[in-house]
Amino acid sequence: MRPARWLPAVAAGAVLAAGCAKYQPQPLSPDTSAVAFGHRSLADSALTVFLATYDSSATDQWDAQRLALTAWYFRPDLEVARRAWRTVQAAEVTAGARPPIGVAGGVAGADNPGPFESPWTVTLGLVFRIELGGKRGARIAAARARSLVAELQARVVAWGIASDVRTAALAAVQGDSSVAAWTRRVARSEQVASQVTRLYESDAVGQSMVDQATAETRLAGRELAAADAQRIAARAALARLIGLPAGAIDTLTISTAGSVGCDWTGQRGLEELRGIALRRRYEMGVALAEYAVAEADLRVQITRQYPDLELAPGYSWDQGLHRWIAALALPNLLRNRNKGPIGEAIARRNQMASAVEATQQQVLSQVEAAFADCRATAQQLAASQQLVDALRVRERSGRAAYDRGETGQFQSMGMALAVADAEAALQDAQLRRAVTGSELERVTGVWTTDNAPGLPDPLLLPTATFVVQETAR
Repeated sequence: MRPARWLPAVAAGAVLAAGCAKYQPQPLSPDTSAVAFGHRSLADSALTVFLATYDSSATDQWDAQRLALTAWYFRPDLEVARRAWRTVQAAEVTAGARPPIGVAGGVAGADNPGPFESPWTVTLGLVFRIELGGKRGARIAAARARSLVAELQARVVAWGIASDVRTAALAAVQGDSSVAAWTRRVARSEQVASQVTRLYESDAVGQSMVDQATAETRLAGRELAAADAQRIAARAALARLIGLPAGAIDTLTISTAGSVGCDWTGQRGLEELRGIALRRRYEMGVALAEYAVAEADLRVQITRQYPDLELAPGYSWDQGLHRWIAALALPNLLRNRNKGPIGEAIARRNQMASAVEATQQQVLSQVEAAFADCRATAQQLAASQQLVDALRVRERSGRAAYDRGETGQFQSMGMALAVADAEAALQDAQLRRAVTGSELERVTGVWTTDNAPGLPDPLLLPTATFVVQETAR
């Protein structure tokens, strides 16, 4: 039995269908994600494995590096940026695709054929399009430039998260320190108020002294309540930046070790720091890569001045005669040389050039402002230290005078309060200097780079966020 003539066509169709991607639905479950977020904590077993794998520090302290890694694990922003990068990378394949090969055919019939002629004419041919002017190479260059932009933007997102977490961690430490300082201040104020009350009962002081001591105690209590509110807000902000519920870090002990910060101002000049920032800030890389995209887009539009060449070889069975066909075409030959899109691309390139200059100026201004802040906090820190040293000397002298019976206990306790206030101001100045130093490192791109101690490449890390897998296979 002869096989049916249509079997080869069916087999060819089956082969083509087997190579096609198939759609598979992948629904989301926001309720499940919300429940999972509520159960996140620093004790998560998967997070523990993640930190053990990627945190190269020799300590288990929750410092800026460890908190940054935790944020990279929990925050979905990083995964969104990485997925955007991969999407643009996939566009490189599209840009490098060559024009498809087409098939054309036709059947014609004659109304009045000759007695020995077939009334039918059948034609079948292929259609090839050859791109001229370097169009494919220009498209590939543009796609690669866009891929670089997306990669650098993902790194900006990653290191922005790390920098924000680091600043928030310092703010949380500052809040804890402020609460501790005001707690000590309230305790000492209560001691003074108690001593004044005893002196009043012995007719050693008047009612006004009691009222003043009571008012100072209440004022210290109000400041303690305000400091505690700021501490709670700072902890909540840090938890939000990490991607955790607010209660997950209520009792977390945060370490502030490992920051160079403002110490640089005594080792490096402003011009050197500016140069470091221009070389290491990812924002500058994004601006330059976007200019490269504009350059590549202009090249694409220039190549479109040239028409493509279309070839159509074929075969014809013309009323019993076999003929071969060789046709060619130059579509869009008489167009206006693509002047409009080329002009738009040139304007876009000029815009990106201005954007590079604007980004450079912004980076330099940020470095200069952070450098000046470091100098200012250094002066404030020195003044606070001098005040503490002077008050401690006076306190020791006052205590010695009290021991000799030359002054009363009330004066000695008042001097102790002054020393406590000065020490709290000194600690606050130290923390402000740490925050300013963190900002200097951020704007110079020193800590926020792939070369930061112990921090892996953020674009290669797994995350805890729910990710939809590719549905086309």
